[in-house]
Amino acid sequence: MKMTLKGARVNAGLKVAKVADLIGVNKATIYNWESGLTEPKAGQIALLVELYGIRPDNLKLKKEIENGNT
Repeated sequence: MKMTLKGARVNAGLKVAKVADLIGVNKATIYNWESGLTEPKAGQIALLVELYGIRPDNLKLKKEIENGNT
């Protein structure tokens, strides 16, 4: 099942500030990713899925939502 960035973070029990610190970005960047304003780069996605304990193909990004892919 595909999860949004926010859903994956919440499911992993992580706060925005902790994820931002671990990834090396600021909290606003995490909020922008989760709201779909911007998207993480490939290397950042790899770090996020590792933190969240999910596979990359289980992560739903904004471009997939807009294209109707679930």
